Amino acid sequence: KTEMFLSRLTLFLGVITCVSSFILPPSINADQQWTLVQKREDGSEAYWNRTWNEYKQGFGTVEGSFYWIGLEKLHIAASELKSLKIEMWGDRAPGSKNPDEYFWAIYTFSLDDERTNYVAHFDYDWQNPQGNATTGWYDMTCNDGVPFSTIDRINDPSPLCVTDYHLGGWWLRHCALASLNGEYTPSLGLGNGYGLFWIVDGLYVINPTKTKMWISS
Repeated sequence: KTEMFLSRLTLFLGVITCVSSFILPPSINADQQWTLVQKREDGSEAYWNRTWNEYKQGFGTVEGSFYWIGLEKLHIAASELKSLKIEMWGDRAPGSKNPDEYFWAIYTFSLDDERTNYVAHFDYDWQNPQGNATTGWYDMTCNDGVPFSTIDRINDPSPLCVTDYHLGGWWLRHCALASLNGEYTPSLGLGNGYGLFWIVDGLYVINPTKTKMWISS
């Protein structure tokens, strides 16, 4: 399984150039207001097998254990440049050295409309990093300009990333280096870059216990 992941990672990096031409996000301060985009507190919701329409409209509740704002609402909120905050708690990967760690990062983000299949734009100020989850090295910026995929609307050139690796619904192009909507406990195992995972600073894979995504208001 690890060899399979490394092969997939080689394919991913072979077709994508992760070059950041950073655009400064809106100013962030202690009084910054945030709108919840995504929330996962446990594995009670599968996420990966939700349909295009469900991801478009949104599901769950802000107060509950899972929530997705909906791609259409997210596009309206982020049609112009916003800040995207990622928060992750814990690591369920076998033998993790950071099982109780808190990880976070702030990106520049915008989202195109449904006519583009909700192409996302990610950027990161690697010269002035915010957070401990990345320094802009092999992370979500590698999926800048990538459309969204779901189980019934696969826009990834490698369909296995959705059907077998259970990474969607997410922005996928020959898979990804992070997927917070992947299967909570993937059948291919934890710690190998399948399902719900994140690669910290391009160095090691984590499977967070809880996640939240926020957009600046």
